[in-house]
Amino acid sequence: MPSLRLAFLSSILLFSLIGNAQVFSSSCTAPQAVINSYQDDADRLVLERSINLNLPEADSVQILNVSSDTVMRALLSVYNLTGTMPAADTVVTMFDIHSFGNPPMKEFFFSADSTLPWMQQLSAGNLSTGEPTLDGIISDLNVSLISFNPSGISGTAYVLMETDSNYNLEAFVDDIDALSGVQYCITNIWGGGGPDITAQINADHVELTYSYGWGDCPSGCMNRRYWVIKAYYDCTVEFIGSSGSTLTPGLGVGDSEISIAVYPNPCNDYIVVSGPTSGYSFLITNMLGQVIKEGIELNTGQIPTSFLSPGVYSLSIESEGRKGVSKFIKQ
Repeated sequence: MPSLRLAFLSSILLFSLIGNAQVFSSSCTAPQAVINSYQDDADRLVLERSINLNLPEADSVQILNVSSDTVMRALLSVYNLTGTMPAADTVVTMFDIHSFGNPPMKEFFFSADSTLPWMQQLSAGNLSTGEPTLDGIISDLNVSLISFNPSGISGTAYVLMETDSNYNLEAFVDDIDALSGVQYCITNIWGGGGPDITAQINADHVELTYSYGWGDCPSGCMNRRYWVIKAYYDCTVEFIGSSGSTLTPGLGVGDSEISIAVYPNPCNDYIVVSGPTSGYSFLITNMLGQVIKEGIELNTGQIPTSFLSPGVYSLSIESEGRKGVSKFIKQ
């Protein structure tokens, strides 16, 4: 009897999702500016798929262009239906939904012994460091140095670098992590949550699931609404349906929230916050909710953490009326 009830409830859910399915004719081309605005989405969705399914290309630094082009055509076919398909108006015009920032495809950082000769080269801004593995990555991926932050207390330095295009960073960060004198090398993962897109590539279509989250999104979003759309390879589009939390007037999505990332994470002597474009006030609390430190950072620079005991902490910031939260680990 319980299995029958479960099957009945599942059939109701399926009917509610597909009951309003509609098919529209569209186009899979768009101006270059629109293509550029969705390039990160197409690349990220393909990379995420290869990692989740453990496909052979998950070990490649290059993101598979053929798959990226397939997803791009699907995204453009939905974009081109604004003004024709109500769901497109919602996910494109009203909420301008794009993929969330994970997995990262450009920024990575590492911590290493600052006295190493190749680290001293980086400190001087020289990207020809003399370390063959790192120099090969820098040359092949046209990597630039974003910041070099020495730590006098521990004798280490934190280096933030960025590739010129989207790549599968996980395919090479372990190579840097394995270098003598390197404590760790990781991608610059974003915390929290927000609008997102997921994609399933099928034989005759790409199934796109757009979602919009709101309510304490720096901690993962308390509410989320989903829209499922099938984009066929002949550039027709089928709206399957929507589900999840109910949208209500006056959500103020994004008006008071900002996504932030903290690096290095884990940290030793300090952290740097990515996300705010101006100064901010901050609050560090432990997992019991106890306030450990609060202050104001006017130059969006470093926040000292050397005084913290090893453990997990929460950083809350407020900048220009917008708030963000991210967790970090003190080694």
